[in-house]
Amino acid sequence: NATLPTNIQSGTGYKIRTVSSLPLFIGAESTQSLTINNPSQGFSTLSNGRILWYKFDANAADSSGSSLDASLVGGTSYTSDRFNNATGALQLNGTNGHAVAPAGTYFNNEFTVSTWVKPTSYNNWSRVFDFGRGSALDNILGAISQGATGNVAAENYNNATTGQVNSTNKMNLNAWNHIAFRWDGNLLQIYLNSYLVGSASSNNPRLIYRNLC
Repeated sequence: NATLPTNIQSGTGYKIRTVSSLPLFIGAESTQSLTINNPSQGFSTLSNGRILWYKFDANAADSSGSSLDASLVGGTSYTSDRFNNATGALQLNGTNGHAVAPAGTYFNNEFTVSTWVKPTSYNNWSRVFDFGRGSALDNILGAISQGATGNVAAENYNNATTGQVNSTNKMNLNAWNHIAFRWDGNLLQIYLNSYLVGSASSNNPRLIYRNLC
């Protein structure tokens, strides 16, 4: 049996090494079970502190438990996701299609926004998300493309002052990409397909009500 400590920080990774007290002959195989005690203390899930979770599996419901369902605007439809579920992903028409989250106060501490995206082109400043109060006003945004360059980017406004992170890395077109935008209280970071591709000091987001989400 293995017992994990109870005072570990959420998100901590582990490697478990097992050593046999009875050495095997060369070429022999053995299968044994391993019991993990108090696994809820040792393994965290993405539900910790989650505020919004849009699966977009044939609807725009919020699955986080916050009951903050999104509204679909413009050219939107459902298409197959990366697991080939027929209506498991939201498809946008590239011009006016988008999802709108309810207005509210979302960024009052460290945060991470992550999603899977399958872009077909690098449209000018096409967003993954954009929460703000107007153009260049307290916006927290992550973009598929900085301008029309195709380079992923992020911006973190404090009122009208921006903290921007740009990257020279592009999403793969016509393929599923995982992207995550993280602010840790100092650095605004972009992870693309598990790699850190951009990082810079950034503003502290203001604890305010944002009505354009």
